[in-house]
Amino acid sequence: MSTTKPRRMRLNIVGRTEDQPRMLRAWGRVPGGEVALVLRPREGEGLLIHLDKKAGTRAWAAGPAVLAEGVTAERCDAPGVPDTERGECEAVAAIKAAQKSPPKAGPTTLRGQWVGTLAWRDGKPQVELRRKLATYGTLHVHSTVDDGWRWRFERAPTKASAWYAKEQSEEGSGYATLSRAIERGVVHAMALVQESCGFRDTRRRAAFDPAYARKHPIRPPKPGRNPTERLGHKLDCKPVEDGSPLPPSPKTDTELAAVAQAIDADAQALAGPDWAQAEPKTPLPELVEWFFGPGRKGTVIQVIGESLQQYTEGRYPPRDRPLSLDEFMRQQRERLKKAGRGKLRQEPYKTAKRLLNEYEQLQRTTPAQLERARSLVRYAGATVRSPRCQGADRKEALGLLKQAVAQYEEARKQLVAGQEAAAIRTIRRLAATVALTAAKASRSCARGQQSLTALLEGKAPRKPSSSASRKTTATKKASPSASRKTKTTKKPSPSASRKSKASAEPKVDPAKDAVLMAAFEDAILEALKEAA
Repeated sequence: MSTTKPRRMRLNIVGRTEDQPRMLRAWGRVPGGEVALVLRPREGEGLLIHLDKKAGTRAWAAGPAVLAEGVTAERCDAPGVPDTERGECEAVAAIKAAQKSPPKAGPTTLRGQWVGTLAWRDGKPQVELRRKLATYGTLHVHSTVDDGWRWRFERAPTKASAWYAKEQSEEGSGYATLSRAIERGVVHAMALVQESCGFRDTRRRAAFDPAYARKHPIRPPKPGRNPTERLGHKLDCKPVEDGSPLPPSPKTDTELAAVAQAIDADAQALAGPDWAQAEPKTPLPELVEWFFGPGRKGTVIQVIGESLQQYTEGRYPPRDRPLSLDEFMRQQRERLKKAGRGKLRQEPYKTAKRLLNEYEQLQRTTPAQLERARSLVRYAGATVRSPRCQGADRKEALGLLKQAVAQYEEARKQLVAGQEAAAIRTIRRLAATVALTAAKASRSCARGQQSLTALLEGKAPRKPSSSASRKTTATKKASPSASRKTKTTKKPSPSASRKSKASAEPKVDPAKDAVLMAAFEDAILEALKEAA
C-alpha cells in the first residue's frame, strides 16, 4: 500500500440536493501536471483527462469493464487510470463537450446534500461522496479502480438519540455505476434508520406536504463556479473565427481612419520588446476574483475588477477599435489612485496595486499576447469589411488579411508545441502585417473629398459660417430692380466660372498624398522585414 499522501480536489456537484446528482466536475493540479473530471451518473457517462508535462495527455472514458470477481460490466463509470493518449486541444474540447446539455432536475426527497472530493494518488483517481441522510446517519459512496463503486452507511447516534438508536454500519461493493450504488446504499440506510422514524428523518417535508411547501419551497442552490474551465488555461486553442461576432465595421472616413490609427498603435506595442519572461504566481481567474471579494461590493475596487474581466474577454469599450494595454492599465491605475488618495500603502489598496501589476505582467506573457494578436486580426477584418474600403486597396488589404490569419495559425501551433521563442517571432511579424492591412483599408477613403494630410491631422471640411449664410439669404431677397440690373449684367466667361469652382472646392494635392502614403507603407514594410 502506498504511503504517498493523496491530492484532494473538491467536487463541483450539479444537483447536489437531488436524490441522484446530475453531474460531478473537478479540476486540480497534481504532481507533473493537472487533472479534470466530468461524471454524468444518471447516464453512466464519464471522462477524466490527465495533462502530464512529461508523459503527454492521457484520458479515461466510461465503458465496458471487468470487476474484481471477474464479472464483466457493459457500462462502468467508476474512474480508472487514464491510459488513452489524446492531443491537448482535443482533450480540452472533449471536457467541454462532456458538460453540454446536462440532464433535467430530478426528485429532491432525501435530506441533506451531496458533497465530496476527487482524490489522486500515484496516478490513480478515486471519487469520494457522502450525504447526511439523518441527524445520526451518513451515506458514503466511493469509487475503486478495479471493483467499481462501494457504499457504506454509518449510524452514529448523538446524545439526544442514543436512547433509541445504536451504533451500527452496513456496506456493499461491486457496483458498475454510481447511480446503482447510491440506490442500493439508500435502501440499506432506510433499514437502519427505520427504527427511529426513518421517513421523518430522511425525507423533505416540502416534497410530501403541499401546504408546507407553499410556505417553505425547496430552493435550488446557486450554481458554483465550473472548475474545469481552468484545464489547459495556458493553451490558446481558439481559431480566428470562433463563432463570436466581429467588431462593428467603420461606416465613415473619420471612423475608418481612427480605427486604423488605433490598430497601428496596438500593433506597434505588440511588435515591441516588452514581453514578460515569466508568469506571476497568481493565476488569472484567482487574480480577477480577488476584486469581487467580501466587503468590496459597490466600491472602486469592484469596478476595476469588472474592467479587468471585460478587457480579458475583449468586451471593454470602445468595442469598435482596439485599446492598447498601456492605455488600459493607465486608466485603471488612475482610477485606483484617485479612490485611494493617501491610502495606497494600506489594505486593500496595497493589494489591489500589486495585483494590477501582476495582471499587466500576465497580459504580456506569450499566451495573452497571442490572444491580443487574434483580436487585432479581427479588428483588421472589420476595417476591410467597411464600405469605405473599396477598389484595389480593398483587394490588397484582403490579401494581407489572409497572410495575417496564416501567421496567427502558425504562432498558435508553435505555442501549443512549446516553441515559445518561435511563436514570439511569428506574432511580431503578424503585428506588422495587421498594421499594413489597416493602412491599406484606410487609404481608399483618403482618395475621397479630403486629402490624406487633412485626414491624418483630423481636420474636417470647412463649413460655411452663419454670417455667410445670412449674406446669401439677403442676396436672394434682393429688390426687383436689383434683379433687373442683374439680368442686364454681363455673363461671366467659362474660364472665370471654372476658376470660381476650383476656389470653392477643398484643395487636394494628389502628389503630396502619394508621397505620404508611400512613406507610410515603406515604414511598415521595413518593420515587417526587421521582425522577420
